[in-house]
Amino acid sequence: MGALAIDSHAVAHWGAAIAHGANPAISSGSPHQSPRQRALRFLITANWLLGEAREQGLTLSDSELKRRVREQGEATIGGQAEFRATLAATKETSADASFETRAQWAASELRRLLGERAEKTARALVTAVRVESFYRSHIARYRVPELREFDLAEGFKSVAEADAFVGRGIGQTSPLARLAFHETYLRSDHFTGPAEKRRLLEAIFAARVGVASRPMPLDGRYVAFVVRHVRPGYVKPMAVVRTTIEGQLLAQSRHRAYEEMTSEYVRRWAAKTDCLAGYVVQQCSQYRGPLAHEELTYLAANQP
Repeated sequence: MGALAIDSHAVAHWGAAIAHGANPAISSGSPHQSPRQRALRFLITANWLLGEAREQGLTLSDSELKRRVREQGEATIGGQAEFRATLAATKETSADASFETRAQWAASELRRLLGERAEKTARALVTAVRVESFYRSHIARYRVPELREFDLAEGFKSVAEADAFVGRGIGQTSPLARLAFHETYLRSDHFTGPAEKRRLLEAIFAARVGVASRPMPLDGRYVAFVVRHVRPGYVKPMAVVRTTIEGQLLAQSRHRAYEEMTSEYVRRWAAKTDCLAGYVVQQCSQYRGPLAHEELTYLAANQP
């Protein structure tokens, strides 16, 4: 694998560790794969991360590595003693713990670096012109439909009963104002539901404010209504939605840029990962099978 080599002893060692319950935080494949396949995946992924970190000029000092390993042990329930016991049970060594920690550090640093680059790329793409163009081409998203507030009296057995109720007045102290349902509804281009309900809603949005309706049939009875208030429909101005649009476009561009960079990373490292017969997994240049649905890299699967 370029200047790096993963020998059969390392594969056997990590395969045994995984068979005894080790579960490296860096990608180690599916539990359905054999311990050796998972060991190969883990070792290749870890070496990709460490190699990329070196190429990017990222370094981890020995003292910082020791500190991270120590903190990992202290964070384990039962402390350092339990941490060492777990390593022993899974046939891992302190050197293995250091190797995993270095790979985790590399992944974290590379995610940070790629995230910063993706952010810079996204901000360069999301210009004022692009934001305004998005607003114009998606103007329907920012239309706020007309809203009507109305009092609705229902359950009348006849037109005459409804007329008599409404005839007692429609003011704020009238039976209609006190006993009716106080409702709001947004205009729709196409009201849905049973025909009677659609006709009722169409009548509500055609009525004048403060004028009692004629009784209308609904569910075997009659209803009457008075529209109390109308809030006209309008389009949210650009100044109101600019920040929201910028945020959406930035998120999309950032995600796309990150994916492109991690895909390039996969192609570059897979191209120089040579595997001997019997040791070929998805990350090898010799691999010819179908790709699994899971991500090939720890970076792509854990983007910020």
